[in-house]
Amino acid sequence: MTDTNDQKKPWGDDFDEAKAWTLVQNLRGAKTTLQADLATARQALTEAETKATAGETEKDRADKAERALWTERALRKHPTVSEDFVDFLSGDTEEEILAKAERLSKVGQPKAPAEAPKPDADAKPDGEPKPDADAKPELPGKPKPDLTLTPGHGGDVAEPFDPAAIAAKARS
Repeated sequence: MTDTNDQKKPWGDDFDEAKAWTLVQNLRGAKTTLQADLATARQALTEAETKATAGETEKDRADKAERALWTERALRKHPTVSEDFVDFLSGDTEEEILAKAERLSKVGQPKAPAEAPKPDADAKPDGEPKPDADAKPELPGKPKPDLTLTPGHGGDVAEPFDPAAIAAKARS
């Protein structure tokens, strides 16, 4: 164990109380000054960050407005694009958005125009096929399908069914 008297004092042998008090007062003043400078610097940093964020927000708003303009132009140029497909009009440039709008406008349309069917040699000028010589004329009273009806639902029969008329026509 060492004796506390053997250790050297940190302020040395000649301690001046007035000098120490002045040093403490100067350090306290420097601390107050530095704290004020720090508060000013922090406030300036906060303001700079706020301005930078506001600048980014302005830039984001401008980018969104520009994209909205490009989308509107694409929709006006290609009016066949459905409102359901507007979400798919994305891109970094106006050309990309226009290209996507053009592709989307072709959705649901035939790829190439279909050729008109060639006239049949046996067809009449009005487009109906010529009746065969041995073909029987349509039987009277034969029910014809009503294409306006919905499958699975009832409906009134368009023509009454007359089995006697059908039998008489078949015998003749």
